[in-house]
Amino acid sequence: MKIFQIFKSFIFLALSLIIILKCFFVSKKKAQLLILKPNSPNLIDSRLKIYQKDDISNYVNFVRGQNFKEGIKIFFRLQNTIFFNHIFNIFEFSQSIFGIKVNKTRKNYILLLSKILKFLKIKEFYSIDDYRNIHIFSKVCYLSNSNLIIFQHGRISPNLMYQKTLKNLKFEEYFVWNNYFKNKLLLFNKNYVNKKITIFNKFSKIQKNIKNNKKFNLLIIQEDVISNEIIIELIHKLKKVKNSKIYFKFRPNDLIDKNLKSFLINNKIKFF
Repeated sequence: MKIFQIFKSFIFLALSLIIILKCFFVSKKKAQLLILKPNSPNLIDSRLKIYQKDDISNYVNFVRGQNFKEGIKIFFRLQNTIFFNHIFNIFEFSQSIFGIKVNKTRKNYILLLSKILKFLKIKEFYSIDDYRNIHIFSKVCYLSNSNLIIFQHGRISPNLMYQKTLKNLKFEEYFVWNNYFKNKLLLFNKNYVNKKITIFNKFSKIQKNIKNNKKFNLLIIQEDVISNEIIIELIHKLKKVKNSKIYFKFRPNDLIDKNLKSFLINNKIKFF
């Protein structure tokens, strides 16, 4: 681990410890996962809006992010901020000094986070199904007796290797976009059928605009592994479908490709 990374993580660890002590005396019953996005107006990943409330000062905010400058900004802009990934950085560094193996370190880290949630008496923890962290907080919430509420934030498929972390989750409730993705989620673990999986309408704004349209509506959702050439070819084919209207949803947080945008405009395809 680089010296600057260690120094940076020590600073965020110290700030996190201050917040932990503060929130112990100023009781907060709810927590949420936040992802730092330097390019966002409020420095927070826009995908998290699906569960964020207007007054997030009532939440303990577990922030994921490595950017030092923006991390300092969000600490002073947002109340009750704990930088959990920097806690892991220092934890991993200190454990490596004593020769503790990586798997054991990760188990100890999960135990430490669970003790923090228990110390703060967190009853509910909100998170998108962020594939890099949801399995960690699933275990953390289980050990701390906190209810984990999960929200779908992207396409779900058991064929995607990086989504294997969705296989053995423990949660109180999982909100998915529709029945199609509910069935996809059940393919990860058939025992989820006994869990509370709730359908919420992520695309309500889109549907509100097109609900009175008698045409067959087709929504294309952009994915980072599908090239613009394939998307354009697909749209050309779909335009041949009679009584159909095509809509396009750009991938959140990514820069919009000007050529693709121009193609959509020229072909009178509404995009979001």
